[in-house]
Amino acid sequence: MHGIPIAASIVVSEVSFGSVEDIDPDMVALRLATAADGSETVLLDGAIAVRTDRVAAADPARQAEFPSRRVDFVISVPQDPDRWLAVVFSTISAGDPYDEMSELLVGLFDAIMSTFRWENR
Repeated sequence: MHGIPIAASIVVSEVSFGSVEDIDPDMVALRLATAADGSETVLLDGAIAVRTDRVAAADPARQAEFPSRRVDFVISVPQDPDRWLAVVFSTISAGDPYDEMSELLVGLFDAIMSTFRWENR
């Protein structure tokens, strides 16, 4: 942005429980949402999802000089209760994970996720 690199990433991956029994996506979402502070259930294109907003502390031993702001969406795959999609966003800040730049980037990620749609449902 204006010649300054923005340290942020978005990673998308599939999560499969590989269960033999049917899993109720609403129950999984409820458990995920109550398992961590900053979690809430949301709907994305009609699929139940859990959005978590958290901060990972700086860890100089792992070369993480600054704390990072992380926002995750875990979304149930319609008609397949064993499969979920994880969309994970992360950004670092200069000491304050809730600074103006982090808030803007999280807002951008939330806006991107609000346009999420399933193909061929």
